[in-house]
Amino acid sequence: PVFTEVDAVQRALLFAKETGCKLHLVHISTSEAIQAILKAREEGVDVTVESCPHYFAFTAEQVDEIGPRAKCQPPIRKAEDQAKLWDELLNGNIDWLTSDHSPCTEDLKQGNLWEAWGGISGAQNNVDLMFDLAVKQRGLAVNKFVDLIATHPAERFNLPHKGEIAVSKDADIILVDPNQSYTVKREDLYYKNKHSAYEGRKIDCRVTKTIVRGNVVFDLEKGIVG
Repeated sequence: PVFTEVDAVQRALLFAKETGCKLHLVHISTSEAIQAILKAREEGVDVTVESCPHYFAFTAEQVDEIGPRAKCQPPIRKAEDQAKLWDELLNGNIDWLTSDHSPCTEDLKQGNLWEAWGGISGAQNNVDLMFDLAVKQRGLAVNKFVDLIATHPAERFNLPHKGEIAVSKDADIILVDPNQSYTVKREDLYYKNKHSAYEGRKIDCRVTKTIVRGNVVFDLEKGIVG
């Protein structure tokens, strides 16, 4: 339930306030938890927060249809909770987004929802999915999207050569075509264990090239470049 996430967050915030340590909270899935974080920040706690694409892409009402592939922790929330989470993101109350890529062998995702492995393989579709949902469908500014996936994490973790395109920075660049659409298919997954909660989902955006430190590591036509 939502209150269990809020309770855990509030305990962590209390410890951070008492000790003066920096705190980063991951996988936050509820507006209520984010509001607790914002309140603590106003009280002087040095805290940042991230959430994950699957909390914006799926609702609890869809989990039965998707099955164990959509099992994660915290769990996928109800549509009404997701709507409030979207408000938090669009209002700038979430510092960044991350895949929380949690892969496993396919046998661990079989069986019933209670016994299956809890984790979503999401890294491959992290950027294009959220660009579609946040920028194209909900009007988030592109520069704000860049902050969420690159600039803010680099600043928080003191990675001086990351997070923006500028002189002296590493040339880590993603080329995104907002006019392409594709459907996530099992055979197109680059994971060792080819399963994903996003299988069968149409995404109206596509990553066409990925560059790391100036080297092309992915090309849409060539795939993973060694």
